[in-house]
Amino acid sequence: MKGNAFAVNNLGARKASAPLVKLLFGISTVLLATGCIPLPPVPFTLPLEVNVDMGGFQGPMEFTIEAGSGHSFQFGSALAGEEIPDQLPDQMPLTDFPSEQDIFDLVDAQIQGSAIADVDLNLSMIALKSLRLQATGDGDFHTITHVKIYFVPKPVAGVPKQPILLGSANAPSGGFSTEIRFVPTPGVNLFDLIHQNDDNPATGNPTAYLKATGTVPTVAPAWTTSVVVTADGAGSITTAPAEFRALPTGEAINGMIHDAVAQALGSIPGFEWLAGLADLVAVTSLEVVGLNLTATSHDFSDFTEIRVFYIPKGGEVQDAIELGGAEAPDGFGNSITLAPPPGQTLDLLELVRENDANPAEGWPMTYLTVTGSIPEALPTWDTEVTLNAYPVLRLF
Repeated sequence: MKGNAFAVNNLGARKASAPLVKLLFGISTVLLATGCIPLPPVPFTLPLEVNVDMGGFQGPMEFTIEAGSGHSFQFGSALAGEEIPDQLPDQMPLTDFPSEQDIFDLVDAQIQGSAIADVDLNLSMIALKSLRLQATGDGDFHTITHVKIYFVPKPVAGVPKQPILLGSANAPSGGFSTEIRFVPTPGVNLFDLIHQNDDNPATGNPTAYLKATGTVPTVAPAWTTSVVVTADGAGSITTAPAEFRALPTGEAINGMIHDAVAQALGSIPGFEWLAGLADLVAVTSLEVVGLNLTATSHDFSDFTEIRVFYIPKGGEVQDAIELGGAEAPDGFGNSITLAPPPGQTLDLLELVRENDANPAEGWPMTYLTVTGSIPEALPTWDTEVTLNAYPVLRLF
């Protein structure tokens, strides 16, 4: 009986030691083949200074539109000192009223010379920011105390359109002087008016007229009209490539990983001596987990998609590598985590080593593609990359 019991216990011991034997055999095989022991991946965060100029892509974009000159009041038979009669709706033919293409040309002119490499912009709102009449010649506006300005679209199929109030002005005291500044009417979208005018096949031009309160001056004033509008919308931009001077060298990364591994091993209670093994650790790859953008001023709420690209240095144009991207249909907040493209593993160490070995002068480049509404204020941000470092222990 005792012999049988001993045999059973010995068999159990052999079963219990089998996993350990397999582990030791596996380690021995790896050592004999490579002299390395793979270690578990080490999470690692690396700050990056990525200064990308968004080229002033903020709104509202502001433009000045020519609205003609030489216009004047039509007082009819009213004499100086009498009450100003109603003005005719065709008082000011708007021969320079812009087309939609004119507005796009203004947008293109504004982004020329900026840090934007490409833009696909869809305007949705053009609002009147300011409208000013500047008297010319001998007349002025001192007998006028209140004035409204109306826009009259071209007739549609011969049917007159209702006038649209663009703005109004009140003299502070005793009438205006040589200029009238209007307060724009809220909610008037000039882009709709421009689009409707482009689609209207009727000949001629839209018009504008003034409805003034006061008395007829001795000398009827003529004036030039100054119009400033602001444009808002949404679209996509691609920034011009910027120098990526923050990319570390392979030597710097090895030093950072060494310090991180030494700290991790040395923090094990009772095994602080393991920190010395960090000298035997080498990194085989740095898998990019994500790029973290944290706003330092304003936020990313106007953006619905952001992607960051990397271009290796060199005199010839090289294919860009996507470092990370993210989408948020309702906009982002104060921070964004950009993930590598789905199904792709990005090894930052490989990019670093290629950059170290690249004999070309200069720096690698980086740029953004951004989709969303035109922000009123551009954010600034700090960037850090989260990595999984894959180290090995080299014993010989």
